[in-house]
Amino acid sequence: MKLIRALILCGLAIAITVPVAQAQSAGKKVTYADIQPILKENCMACHRPGEIAPMSLLTYEEVRPWARSVRKEVRRKSMPPWHADPNYSEFRNDISLSKEQIQLIIDWVDGGAPRGNPADIPPAPEFVEGWQLTNILGREPDVILHMQEEYAVPATGEDLNLSFEIPTDFKRDYWVIASEVRGNPRVVHHNTATVRGPEGDRDRTGRLSSAVPGKLYDLFGPEAAK
Repeated sequence: MKLIRALILCGLAIAITVPVAQAQSAGKKVTYADIQPILKENCMACHRPGEIAPMSLLTYEEVRPWARSVRKEVRRKSMPPWHADPNYSEFRNDISLSKEQIQLIIDWVDGGAPRGNPADIPPAPEFVEGWQLTNILGREPDVILHMQEEYAVPATGEDLNLSFEIPTDFKRDYWVIASEVRGNPRVVHHNTATVRGPEGDRDRTGRLSSAVPGKLYDLFGPEAAK
């Protein structure tokens, strides 16, 4: 069974800064302590129990058996998933790894994927189950919209592309600074939330947000809204 719920947050967003792993100096052996911040920033949100990714990558013990697969996917730039054409422009929400980060992972795997000193490994992140925007904004959603009925996904068959209409019952317009749509991550891998205005009102009709593996929500910024 899957239950799709829509989250709309209205208010002020809180900016956060996440450290980026730095390439190691020449001659220094790369260990998991150098790789973990890259995984923490770019992979662990999906690669953890209960989320959409097929395996958890929260600890060294979980990452080590997949080391060669991780190297393969980051080298071909299929992970983290980012499908925008890099030759077209630069995007401020680009989640792809830098050349330095990719090379650091390659060097680590080619060097035997060592753990290194456990004391040097940063702590794993603590995730709040449920809304991912709660982790970022530090508060619960202002408005939650629910599907009127649950939908049972067949156990076998091809991917389904379905549409569900969810009434808002809003009495006035609202500015939205962030939006998240959640379903059962075992069966829902893409979704799009579209707002439909009154009949014939094209100015208030359009896409609100979307989610794909690696991008689970839309946060429009402290000075932007829809």
